[in-house]
Amino acid sequence: MSSVLPQFEGISPIDSLLPFLYIRFQLYFPVICNDDIVLALNDGVQRLLQLSPVLSGYIHQDLQKSVLDEKITIPNIEDVDISQIFRVKRHEKPFKGFAQGQVSPNSLMFLDIAPDPTKPAPVLGIQLNIFLDSLVLAFSVTHRVIDANGLGTLIRTLAHLCDDTGGKTTKLATLSGPEQAYTRAALSTIYPQAIVPITLPQYVFTSIPDQSPETMHKNATKLATLCVSRYVTIPTTKILSLKKSCLDHAKHPHKCADCDDRIPSADISWLSSNDVVSALLWLCITRARFFTSQTTQERTEDKSEKVSVFGMAVNVRHRLSPALPASYMGNGALNLKLVRALQDIIPGDGNEKDHAAIVFRLACHIRQELNTFDNDYVRSLLAVVQAHRSTPMRVGGHYDVCCSNLRGIDNLYESFGSSLGRPAHVVTTDGYFDGGCYILPKRIGKNAPWDIHLTLGEQAMEWLMRDSLFKEYFEDHPFLQGNISGADALDGFLV
Repeated sequence: MSSVLPQFEGISPIDSLLPFLYIRFQLYFPVICNDDIVLALNDGVQRLLQLSPVLSGYIHQDLQKSVLDEKITIPNIEDVDISQIFRVKRHEKPFKGFAQGQVSPNSLMFLDIAPDPTKPAPVLGIQLNIFLDSLVLAFSVTHRVIDANGLGTLIRTLAHLCDDTGGKTTKLATLSGPEQAYTRAALSTIYPQAIVPITLPQYVFTSIPDQSPETMHKNATKLATLCVSRYVTIPTTKILSLKKSCLDHAKHPHKCADCDDRIPSADISWLSSNDVVSALLWLCITRARFFTSQTTQERTEDKSEKVSVFGMAVNVRHRLSPALPASYMGNGALNLKLVRALQDIIPGDGNEKDHAAIVFRLACHIRQELNTFDNDYVRSLLAVVQAHRSTPMRVGGHYDVCCSNLRGIDNLYESFGSSLGRPAHVVTTDGYFDGGCYILPKRIGKNAPWDIHLTLGEQAMEWLMRDSLFKEYFEDHPFLQGNISGADALDGFLV
């Protein structure tokens, strides 16, 4: 591989499919701040920018054109003002009980969840929040350049840069340097034309963006004030038990009782734990929405014409040929759209004795669609997108539930060095749409429970918390208990 970095060509085909919003992770450290921690992080961020200069860049949008036009400017490293990327904020209060008081918007991060489209948008923002008893290290990256997996790589890289022990920094040359730049360049040039004609029901070609940047900014801010966030956990033992029940249905279809006609036709001999948890969330949230919005009479009416739409973020790094490096810091995720008849999810009066049968059906549907989301599909999609670079694309239609599985973003609990140590908790505070589910990065320990962040409308969330099926599997997060509403849902931890 040449040591000369290629010229950065701007957004890639995958980037063009993603929203102009920020994604966030926040790391909680139960340590008292000292000067060594601040200096180590400041030095680490500077070295991170040297390894991956795009992180110091800005996205510019030309709002005067009839189609969305974007470019990214990357300053020379010697011209970078580190204070515009890494900031320190002292809250002068203990973290314990912080969320019980008034939590102002963006209290833990200086970048809004939806950037102002009239101003250049920084690619990266990092804020060290110093409390009297602990620290919160907040990260924010624009989804037009980096996805959640890329943010995980960024955080792990920074941890290695801050921890000089054990020779960790010697492994970074290909993690975030030339490899990153070459991968981004390859995404823009590897598919010169469509491989095969393809139907893309998830995506819509349009000469006019679905939402202008100004509208997206306003809508994201408005939705944040209408949604309620909640952090819950589900024990691994319950996941494995439900997964076993689903696989039993695969071996003995007759167990699905009156639902035989809705058993997936394809042979499903394997389901992932994520398939099962995603299906369970789909079921529970659909029940919450249905019982919140419908009267008793409407619940018994024919639901054959009604559907539930489920969106899932799919990491395509390994699905491309040649595959993208797992450590690629850019965007490598595409959206998968699944549609299911409402009567398949809530049969009859909304009750089914064997809920595992419904979870099984939904999990099989998820697995079947993922199996079709193979290398050829992704390559064709990117070829089509590249062929329409001057035409905006957007994810089409309405989504009732969207699920992002971030458990594959491992090693986020790595040490940042002797002064800061390992984070005790990792959360995301993306809460800008109704029906969002984030399966959070896994904790240390093989049998550690799964952590999940939910955002829903207030009434649906109230019903969900009372739902017997939801309560059978999910529990309040022991660290992030309770709920928070309004704009604070984007920024506040719950203690």
